[in-house]
Amino acid sequence: MEKYRNKVTGEIHEGSWTTEHAASSYNQPVLIIDGQAVDHVWWERSDNPAAVLGRKGGSRNTDAQRKARVANGAKGGRPRRYEMKTGWVACDYTEGDTLDEVRHGEIRSTYDEAAADRGYQGIRYVHTDGYLYVDEQEE
Repeated sequence: MEKYRNKVTGEIHEGSWTTEHAASSYNQPVLIIDGQAVDHVWWERSDNPAAVLGRKGGSRNTDAQRKARVANGAKGGRPRRYEMKTGWVACDYTEGDTLDEVRHGEIRSTYDEAAADRGYQGIRYVHTDGYLYVDEQEE
């Protein structure tokens, strides 16, 4: 016999699974508690470690996980999915294009350096999201 806890009332009773009870049909096991077949949805084993931890609450994270998070945050967090792109670029563009979709020169730190790259329609500012912005000089 195993101990089962009622999820609603919290009461603990002894019970077992059997196919010998009259409530069992087609050899399907039923949970018998105090001599009666009960709906197993409302009962859980009281000695189940997972059930015990779930009732106790406990912490979601260990101390080691917290320390690792702090250490990773100090290193700058998760790596970026794309290269950080900020600066001026000479390119062939239409409104709303991204840097990946257009023919472009090197990303330069100043407007004048980008203007020195010849053979492109214009100059745009590129931000970290990869979109090309209006071609106004940085102030």
